[in-house]
Amino acid sequence: QRQMCIRDRVRAAAANQSGRTETAEVVCGVYGENGILIRAARAAVPLAPGEEQNVSLAELELPEDGDYTLRVFVWSGGRPGGESFDLAVRK
Repeated sequence: QRQMCIRDRVRAAAANQSGRTETAEVVCGVYGENGILIRAARAAVPLAPGEEQNVSLAELELPEDGDYTLRVFVWSGGRPGGESFDLAVRK
């Protein structure tokens, strides 16, 4: 049986709090009820010192039924650039 999906864009804010230009990589993962990653999208954005930008990631197919979690990460220089943000969706 095929699971129906809805398509939507994920938007997140990224800020550079360092003293040099950095490239932030914003990653959004969609995790199923069992905690396994089922889809992901990412976008890289260059940020000048002190700059903040809203980042729009590629469209993600989100489950139409069932519970899932959106988890947004920001990476910089191959390392986590801060805390991740989780949004639980219950249907």
